[in-house]
Order: sequence, then C-alpha cells, then structure tokens
Amino acid sequence: MAIKKFLQIHLYWRTFILLVILQLVSTLVWMLVYSTINPNFSFFFISNRDWLYWLAVSIVPSLLGAAVIADLVNKPLELLSIAANCVRNGDFSTFRLDENVNIAEIQNVYRGFNKMSDQLSKIETNRTVMLAGISHDIRTPLARLRLESEL
Repeated sequence: MAIKKFLQIHLYWRTFILLVILQLVSTLVWMLVYSTINPNFSFFFISNRDWLYWLAVSIVPSLLGAAVIADLVNKPLELLSIAANCVRNGDFSTFRLDENVNIAEIQNVYRGFNKMSDQLSKIETNRTVMLAGISHDIRTPLARLRLESEL
C-alpha cells in the first residue's frame, strides 16, 4: 500500500526522495567503515554535538545533490510531456524541443520527436489539401447534374 502511494507521487519528488535515501545510506555505511578503519573514531559513541556535525555534513549535501540530480533527470521529461500535449492537440509547430542538449540519449529522443512532429504536420497538410480537392471534385458533377435536371 505504501509503495502504491509512493509511486503516485510526482516524478521529481520520487527521484528526490530516492536520491536522499541513497545518499544518507551511503553516508552511514561510510561512517561504519571509517569507524572500523580508524581506531580513534567510534561510530556508536559519538557525542551529541558530533551528531549535529555529522548530520549537517551528510544531510545538507544530500539534499542539495538530490535536488540538482532530480532536476537534471526530470526537466527533459517535463519538456517532452509538454511537447507531446501540444502535438496531441494538433499544434505541431509552436513547441519545438531544443536538440542541442548535453545528454546524447535525450538529444536523440528530442530529434526523433521533432521529426515525428514535422511528419505529422506534413500529413495533416496533405490531408487538408486532399479533402478540399475531393469536396471540389464531388461538387462539380453534382452541380452539372443539378443544372441538367433543371433544364
């Protein structure tokens, strides 16, 4: 039940929470390993004031790093979602994705999406022209028949 609720959280916050947990666990593991290597450091007998320092050293960078990484991961997905909504609404050209991004995989996805959007725009234009031509071709014989029947 808790996992289902967690999966319903916005992607940014899900990524943020998982990164914070991962970084905090890695910090605790590092403290345990360091306490076995350094005989002067005892993880289990840290004074109250030292706990505050360890928490500040581990939590603040974890939160900042998780925020930066979550933003780097989720920003391209958010832009792709906005562009997909524009294409779904039939607006093919107003929202173009910038293909000059640093991550090669995202660059390929953006390039493919823009090509798909261009092709859909061409298909829509061709369909409109074809329907206009068909309606004109149908109207001309009907007008001729109507004129002949009136005479």
